[in-house]
Amino acid sequence: VQTCALPISGGAITISSNLSETIDQRSYAFEGGIVGLGASVSVMNVRSTSQAFLADGTIVDKAASVAINAVTSERLTAKSLGAQVGAVAGGASFSRVRVSNDGVTDTYAGIGKNARVGTGVGTVGSITVKALSRVAVVMDTFACAGGAVAVEFNFAFADVMPDVRAEIGAGSIVKSSGDVGVYATTDHDAATQVKSVTLGIAAVGVSYAQANLAPTVSATVAGEVGAQGGVTVVSGFNIDPFTLGPVHTVA
Repeated sequence: VQTCALPISGGAITISSNLSETIDQRSYAFEGGIVGLGASVSVMNVRSTSQAFLADGTIVDKAASVAINAVTSERLTAKSLGAQVGAVAGGASFSRVRVSNDGVTDTYAGIGKNARVGTGVGTVGSITVKALSRVAVVMDTFACAGGAVAVEFNFAFADVMPDVRAEIGAGSIVKSSGDVGVYATTDHDAATQVKSVTLGIAAVGVSYAQANLAPTVSATVAGEVGAQGGVTVVSGFNIDPFTLGPVHTVA
Protein backbone atom coordinates (compact mmCIF):
# COMPACT_ATOMS: atom_id res chain seq x y z
CA VAL A 1 0.00 0.00 0.00
CA GLN A 2 1.62 3.24 -1.10
CA THR A 3 1.40 6.54 0.72
CA CYS A 4 -2.27 7.44 0.92
CA ALA A 5 -5.24 8.05 3.18
CA LEU A 6 -7.32 4.89 3.32
CA PRO A 7 -11.12 5.36 3.18
CA ILE A 8 -12.99 5.62 6.44
CA SER A 9 -15.05 2.45 6.16
CA GLY A 10 -14.77 0.92 9.58
CA GLY A 11 -14.25 -2.56 8.11
CA ALA A 12 -11.35 -4.92 8.61
CA ILE A 13 -8.17 -4.20 6.65
CA THR A 14 -6.03 -7.18 5.67
CA ILE A 15 -2.79 -6.94 3.72
CA SER A 16 -1.21 -10.28 2.90
CA SER A 17 1.70 -11.64 0.90
CA ASN A 18 2.09 -15.41 0.63
CA LEU A 19 4.93 -16.96 -1.36
CA SER A 20 4.90 -20.74 -1.83
CA GLU A 21 7.88 -22.17 -3.68
CA THR A 22 9.04 -25.71 -4.45
CA ILE A 23 12.31 -26.42 -6.27
CA ASP A 24 13.54 -29.94 -7.07
CA GLN A 25 16.98 -29.97 -8.71
CA ARG A 26 18.82 -33.11 -9.81
CA SER A 27 22.31 -33.64 -11.25
CA TYR A 28 23.78 -36.85 -12.70
CA ALA A 29 27.23 -37.75 -14.05
CA PHE A 30 28.44 -41.17 -15.29
CA GLU A 31 31.84 -41.85 -16.88
CA GLY A 32 33.77 -44.96 -17.88
CA GLY A 33 36.94 -45.86 -19.76
CA ILE A 34 40.62 -46.46 -19.24
CA VAL A 35 40.54 -43.08 -17.51
CA GLY A 36 37.17 -42.19 -16.06
CA LEU A 37 36.85 -38.64 -14.76
CA GLY A 38 33.67 -36.71 -14.02
CA ALA A 39 31.81 -34.34 -11.76
CA SER A 40 28.21 -33.86 -10.70
CA VAL A 41 27.33 -30.33 -9.60
CA SER A 42 24.10 -28.91 -8.21
CA VAL A 43 23.93 -25.25 -7.10
CA MET A 44 20.78 -23.44 -5.99
CA ASN A 45 20.70 -19.74 -4.99
CA VAL A 46 17.24 -18.74 -3.77
CA ARG A 47 16.52 -15.00 -3.52
CA SER A 48 12.74 -14.90 -3.38
CA THR A 49 10.96 -12.25 -1.31
CA SER A 50 7.54 -11.86 0.30
CA GLN A 51 6.54 -8.45 1.64
CA ALA A 52 3.31 -6.93 2.97
CA PHE A 53 3.18 -3.42 4.40
CA LEU A 54 1.59 -0.03 4.80
CA ALA A 55 4.04 2.33 3.11
CA ASP A 56 5.68 5.35 4.72
CA GLY A 57 3.20 8.11 5.50
CA THR A 58 0.06 5.99 5.10
CA ILE A 59 -3.00 7.20 7.03
CA VAL A 60 -5.67 4.84 8.38
CA ASP A 61 -8.40 6.76 10.18
CA LYS A 62 -10.87 4.02 11.01
CA ALA A 63 -10.93 0.22 10.84
CA ALA A 64 -12.36 -2.67 12.79
CA SER A 65 -8.90 -4.25 12.66
CA VAL A 66 -5.64 -4.13 10.71
CA ALA A 67 -3.78 -7.35 9.87
CA ILE A 68 -0.53 -7.32 7.89
CA ASN A 69 0.93 -10.75 7.14
CA ALA A 70 3.94 -11.79 5.06
CA VAL A 71 4.63 -15.51 4.69
CA THR A 72 7.38 -17.30 2.78
CA SER A 73 7.16 -21.08 2.33
CA GLU A 74 10.02 -22.78 0.47
CA ARG A 75 10.76 -26.47 0.00
CA LEU A 76 14.10 -27.05 -1.72
CA THR A 77 15.41 -30.45 -2.78
CA ALA A 78 18.82 -31.07 -4.36
CA LYS A 79 20.02 -34.51 -5.42
CA SER A 80 23.38 -35.28 -6.98
CA LEU A 81 24.55 -38.66 -8.30
CA GLY A 82 27.93 -39.50 -9.85
CA ALA A 83 29.69 -42.71 -10.88
CA GLN A 84 33.12 -43.19 -12.47
CA VAL A 85 34.75 -46.47 -13.51
CA GLY A 86 38.16 -47.02 -15.15
CA ALA A 87 41.71 -48.10 -14.62
CA VAL A 88 42.10 -44.61 -13.21
CA ALA A 89 38.81 -43.25 -11.87
CA GLY A 90 38.21 -39.89 -10.31
CA GLY A 91 35.05 -38.03 -9.51
CA ALA A 92 33.50 -35.26 -7.51
CA SER A 93 29.96 -34.44 -6.43
CA PHE A 94 29.19 -30.96 -5.20
CA SER A 95 25.83 -29.62 -4.00
CA ARG A 96 25.01 -26.24 -2.52
CA VAL A 97 21.74 -24.58 -1.52
CA ARG A 98 21.78 -20.97 -0.34
CA VAL A 99 18.71 -19.05 0.83
CA SER A 100 19.60 -15.39 1.22
CA ASN A 101 18.94 -12.08 -0.49
CA ASP A 102 21.70 -9.59 0.22
CA GLY A 103 20.44 -6.04 0.61
CA VAL A 104 16.73 -6.99 0.59
CA THR A 105 14.52 -8.27 3.39
CA ASP A 106 13.40 -11.74 2.36
CA THR A 107 10.20 -11.76 4.44
CA TYR A 108 8.88 -8.39 5.62
CA ALA A 109 5.67 -7.21 7.27
CA GLY A 110 5.39 -3.68 8.53
CA ILE A 111 3.84 -0.30 9.04
CA GLY A 112 6.14 2.23 7.43
CA LYS A 113 7.75 5.34 8.84
CA ASN A 114 5.62 8.35 9.73
CA ALA A 115 2.35 6.46 9.30
CA ARG A 116 -0.80 7.48 11.15
CA VAL A 117 -3.11 4.71 12.27
CA GLY A 118 -6.14 5.38 14.46
CA THR A 119 -5.31 9.02 15.04
CA GLY A 120 -8.21 10.57 13.10
CA VAL A 121 -11.93 10.91 13.68
CA GLY A 122 -12.50 7.18 14.04
CA THR A 123 -10.89 4.33 15.92
CA VAL A 124 -8.85 1.32 14.85
CA GLY A 125 -9.27 -2.04 16.55
CA SER A 126 -6.64 -4.71 16.97
CA ILE A 127 -3.44 -4.37 14.92
CA THR A 128 -1.32 -7.38 13.98
CA VAL A 129 1.94 -7.33 12.01
CA LYS A 130 3.44 -10.76 11.34
CA ALA A 131 6.37 -12.05 9.26
CA LEU A 132 6.84 -15.83 8.98
CA SER A 133 9.54 -17.70 7.06
CA ARG A 134 9.24 -21.45 6.42
CA VAL A 135 12.18 -23.18 4.73
CA ALA A 136 12.85 -26.90 4.31
CA VAL A 137 16.04 -28.05 2.58
CA VAL A 138 16.73 -31.70 1.73
CA MET A 139 20.06 -32.59 0.09
CA ASP A 140 21.20 -36.07 -0.99
CA THR A 141 24.59 -36.62 -2.59
CA PHE A 142 25.78 -40.05 -3.71
CA ALA A 143 28.95 -40.91 -5.60
CA CYS A 144 31.05 -43.94 -6.38
CA ALA A 145 34.39 -44.53 -8.09
CA GLY A 146 36.10 -47.81 -8.94
CA GLY A 147 39.45 -48.63 -10.55
CA ALA A 148 43.04 -49.59 -9.89
CA VAL A 149 43.42 -46.00 -8.75
CA ALA A 150 40.24 -44.34 -7.47
CA VAL A 151 39.75 -40.87 -6.02
CA GLU A 152 36.44 -39.39 -4.93
CA PHE A 153 35.49 -36.04 -3.35
CA ASN A 154 31.93 -35.27 -2.25
CA PHE A 155 30.53 -32.15 -0.62
CA ALA A 156 27.07 -30.84 0.32
CA PHE A 157 26.39 -27.42 1.86
CA ALA A 158 23.09 -25.84 2.92
CA ASP A 159 23.01 -22.21 4.07
CA VAL A 160 19.62 -20.87 5.19
CA MET A 161 20.17 -17.20 6.03
CA PRO A 162 17.08 -15.11 5.17
CA ASP A 163 16.23 -11.78 6.77
CA VAL A 164 12.82 -11.95 8.48
CA ARG A 165 11.48 -8.69 9.82
CA ALA A 166 8.27 -7.26 11.30
CA GLU A 167 8.08 -3.65 12.40
CA ILE A 168 6.22 -0.46 13.11
CA GLY A 169 8.40 2.25 11.63
CA ALA A 170 10.03 5.24 13.28
CA GLY A 171 7.98 8.42 13.44
CA SER A 172 4.67 6.55 13.21
CA ILE A 173 1.76 7.20 15.55
CA VAL A 174 -0.37 4.10 16.06
CA LYS A 175 -3.41 3.95 18.33
CA SER A 176 -5.58 0.90 18.87
CA SER A 177 -8.77 0.29 20.81
CA GLY A 178 -7.62 -3.34 21.13
CA ASP A 179 -4.26 -5.12 21.11
CA VAL A 180 -1.14 -4.43 19.07
CA GLY A 181 1.09 -7.37 18.15
CA VAL A 182 4.30 -7.45 16.11
CA TYR A 183 5.71 -10.91 15.39
CA ALA A 184 8.68 -12.23 13.40
CA THR A 185 9.47 -15.93 13.42
CA THR A 186 10.79 -18.90 11.44
CA ASP A 187 10.17 -22.57 10.84
CA HIS A 188 13.45 -23.75 9.29
CA ASP A 189 14.99 -27.16 8.75
CA ALA A 190 17.92 -28.40 6.66
CA ALA A 191 19.05 -32.00 6.17
CA THR A 192 22.23 -32.78 4.23
CA GLN A 193 23.43 -36.29 3.47
CA VAL A 194 26.49 -37.55 1.58
CA LYS A 195 27.12 -41.19 0.69
CA SER A 196 30.13 -42.43 -1.26
CA VAL A 197 31.86 -45.65 -2.27
CA THR A 198 35.48 -45.67 -3.46
CA LEU A 199 37.06 -48.99 -4.55
CA GLY A 200 40.55 -49.66 -5.87
CA ILE A 201 44.04 -50.92 -5.18
CA ALA A 202 44.79 -47.33 -4.26
CA ALA A 203 41.57 -45.63 -3.18
CA VAL A 204 41.01 -42.24 -1.55
CA GLY A 205 37.64 -40.71 -0.71
CA VAL A 206 36.54 -37.57 1.09
CA SER A 207 32.93 -36.74 1.99
CA TYR A 208 31.66 -33.71 3.86
CA ALA A 209 28.18 -32.31 4.60
CA GLN A 210 27.21 -29.12 6.42
CA ALA A 211 23.91 -27.43 7.22
CA ASN A 212 23.89 -23.84 8.48
CA LEU A 213 20.69 -22.25 9.80
CA ALA A 214 21.47 -18.59 10.48
CA PRO A 215 18.51 -16.31 9.74
CA THR A 216 18.27 -12.73 10.94
CA VAL A 217 14.94 -12.35 12.74
CA SER A 218 13.69 -9.08 14.21
CA ALA A 219 10.47 -7.56 15.53
CA THR A 220 10.58 -3.82 16.19
CA VAL A 221 8.20 -1.16 17.46
CA ALA A 222 9.30 2.44 16.99
CA GLY A 223 7.45 5.75 17.01
CA GLU A 224 4.47 6.19 19.32
CA VAL A 225 2.19 3.22 20.00
CA GLY A 226 -0.85 3.22 22.23
CA ALA A 227 -3.23 0.32 22.86
CA GLN A 228 -6.19 -0.06 25.19
CA GLY A 229 -5.34 -3.75 25.32
CA GLY A 230 -1.70 -4.84 25.32
CA VAL A 231 1.35 -4.43 23.11
CA THR A 232 3.21 -7.65 22.28
CA VAL A 233 6.50 -7.81 20.38
CA VAL A 234 8.04 -11.23 19.67
CA SER A 235 10.88 -12.42 17.47
CA GLY A 236 12.26 -15.91 17.57
CA PHE A 237 13.89 -18.79 15.73
CA ASN A 238 11.65 -21.83 15.21
CA ILE A 239 9.08 -20.85 17.83
CA ASP A 240 5.36 -20.19 17.79
CA PRO A 241 5.10 -16.45 18.48
CA PHE A 242 1.81 -16.86 20.30
CA THR A 243 2.55 -19.85 22.57
CA LEU A 244 6.35 -19.37 22.59
CA GLY A 245 6.66 -23.11 22.16
CA PRO A 246 9.01 -24.77 19.64
CA VAL A 247 7.73 -25.48 16.14
CA HIS A 248 8.94 -27.81 13.46
CA THR A 249 6.38 -28.36 10.71
CA VAL A 250 8.26 -27.85 7.45
CA ALA A 251 9.96 -31.26 7.15
